[in-house]
Amino acid sequence: MDLNKIELLAPAGKWDVLEQVIDSGADAVYLGGKVFNMRMLKPEYNFSDREIKDAVHLLHDKNKKLYITVNNLYNDQEISQLKDYITWLEQVGADGLIVQDMGIVHIHQELGAKIPLHASVQMGIGNAAAVTYLEELGFSRAILSKNLTIDEIREIHNNTDLEIEFFAHGDLCISHTGQCYLSSFISGNSANKGRCIKPCRWQYALSENEPFKYLLASNDLCLYPYLDQLIKAGVISFKIEGRMREKEYLAHLISIYRRAIDLIKDDIKGYSMDQGQMDKLNKGRIRDFTPGSLFGIPVKDAVDTRGEREPFFISEPAILQPMVFTDQPLPQIEENICKGQIKELTVKTGSLKSAVAAINSGADNLIIGLDHFRQGQEKWDRESIKEALAAGRKAGVQLWLETPHIVTQNDLNAMIKLADDYQSNKNVDGIIINDYGSLKIFRDLGYQVSGGPGLNITNGASALTSANNGLGRITASPELDYESLKTMLISPVEIELIIQGPLCGMITDYCLTSQGSFHDNCSAQCLESSIGLLDKWGQIYKIRTDSHCRNYLYHPYDLCLYYYLELLKNVGLQYVRIDGQFYNEHQVAEITAIYRRAIDRLNHNEKWSADDYRSLFTLLPQGLTSMPLM
Repeated sequence: MDLNKIELLAPAGKWDVLEQVIDSGADAVYLGGKVFNMRMLKPEYNFSDREIKDAVHLLHDKNKKLYITVNNLYNDQEISQLKDYITWLEQVGADGLIVQDMGIVHIHQELGAKIPLHASVQMGIGNAAAVTYLEELGFSRAILSKNLTIDEIREIHNNTDLEIEFFAHGDLCISHTGQCYLSSFISGNSANKGRCIKPCRWQYALSENEPFKYLLASNDLCLYPYLDQLIKAGVISFKIEGRMREKEYLAHLISIYRRAIDLIKDDIKGYSMDQGQMDKLNKGRIRDFTPGSLFGIPVKDAVDTRGEREPFFISEPAILQPMVFTDQPLPQIEENICKGQIKELTVKTGSLKSAVAAINSGADNLIIGLDHFRQGQEKWDRESIKEALAAGRKAGVQLWLETPHIVTQNDLNAMIKLADDYQSNKNVDGIIINDYGSLKIFRDLGYQVSGGPGLNITNGASALTSANNGLGRITASPELDYESLKTMLISPVEIELIIQGPLCGMITDYCLTSQGSFHDNCSAQCLESSIGLLDKWGQIYKIRTDSHCRNYLYHPYDLCLYYYLELLKNVGLQYVRIDGQFYNEHQVAEITAIYRRAIDRLNHNEKWSADDYRSLFTLLPQGLTSMPLM
């Protein structure tokens, strides 16, 4: 690596901050405009068009670079407005766009734009196959997931020509990047759109008999002691978090990191960390520091359960209102746009018995998840998949496998082996993928591939980009609101919507039940069927774990869109999914049959059944919700 290319990348939210981080030694600055970026909560922050243009000139005069955050997830109306903005940013000379939404790629290609694309950390890029896929799309840089180890970073770098950027310092979420939906499910405010209400900063208890603690409140990332190791691993750009921070705080950080990087560039072999500078960082810290996932699964130092240094935040736990049964159908409104039909009902199941029950109850397609959850369900193996496939073939039902939402570099070999195993006879109908690395692997082997909810697709342009690069059907983001879904359904791409099932609000490598100490003493407490995080209102966010001991945190209520099914059909929804992998055989049979009858009635213009709707409340007494769609 050419050490002269090492970049210290600083944030700026206001003009005085921009000038300060430049003076403090930043090689490049990233900032957002007044529209189209993730940090929009404070109106006094972010840059006007005039200021962006002036910032380009200021930085270029000093031989430095400016990257613009166009890093939100967008609906179709916003996507249509982005063309002029991207054209203008290229004209004024911005050095790169930081993007999360694949719809930007579609616009970029349509415009023939030359401005470089940087894949946002929000994409959750965690393996070499995903980075190779980004190369195919024309990206020049990948901002890797914060959830990677240094060995994974090195392996990714060794398999790509893309520049590797990595966060070195700042706020850190306990969730895997891009896979936290709790804020959306609770309040309708999306973390993936920069409007997180921070449920991870609330207090929870593991049971009624335990004290409330800050069980999800991550400490701040600090990789200052490991800069030389990260450079050797292939990181070329070190990013400091903090576009909402004031100049004094950032000047302190940038100057310390600047000094260290200069020493490394002068003599990387002889470099040793300056403990005095590290002491200064500690003295000026907001929260305590953690290296995050850099050396493995986050442990005790990742979270400060006491919350002694936790800054004040205005939100607090909310009372979640479950749906209330009504025997009256949804009133007819003007949304009778489309008189089409719901064509397919797909059911995801967690066991062979449940798969057979879904087939017998009217499912058109089956999904078998490859997450391998540890709680209370039979484990899928080659023989049970073979039996499910045979049962499906007999009934004319297709069987699809679905990859996990998280596939890091350490998981990649298992994914490649899986692809090779099924490649020999192609005995499944297709693969549903939730990350771009899995898309690359299975597509290149000739599989029929569809997009899962983990891709966070929120608009037709993003769906079209994915379809043009190998995906068939697309599962809509679980965060969509109704208006966004309605416009997205105009897309020529097949759009599927999850209409029933548990709502996974967060995926984390941190062990919630042992509070990060599972290496010392694993009590396997997560295997208890009732384990969850209890908020101050007595609401339980259930915890499940997979074979990698990743923790999945669920909303207290299951999603249920039965009441709105006619409305959704009328605006063009044709493909629906039940996520039944945690339902038992009886629940799968009954719920599938309920939706099958509802779809058949709708397709024949018959009246809805209040009795079937009531049965869903009986089958799932813990509560139901239509958030965030409705």
